Amino acid sequence: MSSQLGHLRNQLARLQKTRQSIRLATAASLLLKALVAILVVAFLADWTLRMSVLQRVVLLGLVAAAVVWAFRRLALPWLKQSDDLVELALMVERQQGIDSDLVSALQFEQPDAAAWGSPQLEQAVVATVARRSSQINVMEGLPIDDLKRRVIVCGVVLVIAAGAVLLAPGYVFAFFQRLLLSDVSYPTRTRLDEIRINDSAASRRVSSPAGHPVRFAVLASGELPASGRGRIRVVSLDGGVSTEVVLASAESKPGLFAGELPRLTDSVTFQVFLGDARSREIRIDAVPLPVVELSVEVTPPKYAADVLAREESRDASGLSRRQIAVLSGSRIDLTLTSLNKPLTDATLWIEDEKFPLTPADRDGMIWRVDPQGTPLASVDQPFQYRVEATDRQELKIESPLHGTVRLRTDQSPRVALSARTRRVIPTAHLPVEWSASDDFGLASVTARVQISTEEGEVSETEIPIVTAAPGKPTAQSLRDTFRIDLAALKLNKGDELRVTFAATDFRGNAEPQTSYSEPVLLNVTDRQGILSGLLETDEDSAQQLDAIIRRELGIGETR
Repeated sequence: MSSQLGHLRNQLARLQKTRQSIRLATAASLLLKALVAILVVAFLADWTLRMSVLQRVVLLGLVAAAVVWAFRRLALPWLKQSDDLVELALMVERQQGIDSDLVSALQFEQPDAAAWGSPQLEQAVVATVARRSSQINVMEGLPIDDLKRRVIVCGVVLVIAAGAVLLAPGYVFAFFQRLLLSDVSYPTRTRLDEIRINDSAASRRVSSPAGHPVRFAVLASGELPASGRGRIRVVSLDGGVSTEVVLASAESKPGLFAGELPRLTDSVTFQVFLGDARSREIRIDAVPLPVVELSVEVTPPKYAADVLAREESRDASGLSRRQIAVLSGSRIDLTLTSLNKPLTDATLWIEDEKFPLTPADRDGMIWRVDPQGTPLASVDQPFQYRVEATDRQELKIESPLHGTVRLRTDQSPRVALSARTRRVIPTAHLPVEWSASDDFGLASVTARVQISTEEGEVSETEIPIVTAAPGKPTAQSLRDTFRIDLAALKLNKGDELRVTFAATDFRGNAEPQTSYSEPVLLNVTDRQGILSGLLETDEDSAQQLDAIIRRELGIGETR
C-alpha cells in the first residue's frame, strides 16, 4: 500500500516543508522590520539627547525589552505553527473540492487498518486515490502573495538601512559603539580634537587643586563658529549649582579656544559646546592642597638659656613664629608638619641656597632639616628663608612659608652711680649709690677712683665691688651703696677725685662687654669749704625758686 500512495505522501511532505519555510520567512521579515524600527528609534533618542553612560544603559535595556516583545508578539506565533499529513490532506481536500477519500486512503494505508472493516473496500479507496494523486495540485492555495509582499517591504527597509549606512557610516558606527557603552561621539561639522585642563590632556576624569583657577584649552578643527566663541557648562556633582565659562578663540593659534574658571571650590563635571560639537562629560576632582605648619625651635647659647627660657614661657607661641630674633651663635631647628596629607618633598631655601628636608616618620607627615652644614647650626648674621612642599599628586602648598631670622643684640651692661655731695673732706667715708644691670647677667662690677693732685700728679685705684663665680653670671640687676674710705687714699685739700664704675657682662665663651658709668667729680676740701659749698647751694636754690615764681606770675614779661 505504501508504494501506491508514495507520490502523494511526497507531495504532502513537500507542502509541509514549503509551509514551514513560509512561516519562517514571515517571522524573520516581521522581526527584522521591528528590529530596524527599534534601532532607528533608539538612534534618534540617543542622537537627540546625547545620552550619558547611565542613560545608555537604560536605553540598552529598553532596546532588549522591545526586541523580546517583538519576537514574542510577531515571530513566535508563526514559529509555533506546525502541520501533519492528515491536516494537510484535509486542507488539500477543501482547496480541491474533493470528498474525504484522500484522508481515508492515508488512514487505510496504516498497518492496523485491516482490523477496521472490509479489506476490499480499503484497497479500493487507496487504489482510487493513488490513480488521482498525479492530478492533485497540493501547492495550490499557498500564501505566496502575502509572503512576497512582506519580503518586498522587508527588502525596502533593508535597502533604506543600507543606504543610511553608506551615506553616514560614522553615525552608524558611533551609534553601535555607544550602545556598547563606548565613550565616542557622533560626527559633527565642528571637531573637538583635544581638550586640556591646566595644560594637561583631559580624559574622563582629571584632578585640579581646590581653591585655584581652572584653565581650559580646546583645540578644534572643521567648521569653527563664526563668532569665535564657545562655552563650557560646569555643574556640581549633585547638580544643584551650575555655571558657564566663555571660550574665546586665541589669536596665537587658529582653532584654539581658551577660557578660565576663576576658582574651583568643589568637584564638578563639565561639557564643551563649540559650534555643533558637544563633548562628553568630564569630571574634575577638586584635590585639596597640602596644608602645613612650620615649627621653629631656637636653642640659644648656654649663658642665655635660662633667661630666654623664662621669656619663652611667657610667650606660648614662640615655637610657631616664623619671624624671630635670635642671639648670635643660636641653633635653629625647623619642623614641617603636614595637617591633611602625606608629602613627597620639602625644601628649605635660605636666600638662594637650597637645603632638603627629610621625613621624620614613615607616613611623610613630618619633615625636618638637619641644621649641620646650614646657617641654622650657628646663626651669625640675619637672613630670610622660605619652605616649599609637594604632596603625592605633585601639588604644592598654596604659597611658600616665608620667615625672617634677625640677630638679637646682646646689650652691653648698664651702670650708673650718684653721690650726695661734690665736696668731701680727706677723712670721710663717702657713700656712693650705684646700680648695674645686664639682659643676661653680670660678671663683675668694679669701682675706679682717679686722684688728681694740685701738683698735676694723677693716680688711679681699682676697687672690686662684685665678682661672679667662674663660669656663672650674677644677677641681671644689682643695686647697692658703696662707701669709699677717703682716709686710705691719703688725700689733701685741693685734690680732685673722679669716681667711675665699670660693669662687665657674662657671655660664656664669647668676649664679654664692659660699660662705664658717668664719672662723679669730687673736690677734697676742709670744713670751711663744706660750709661755703652749702651756702652756694642755698643761693643757687633761692635764685632758681625766684625765677620759677616770676615765670608763674608773669613778672617782667613784655608785650
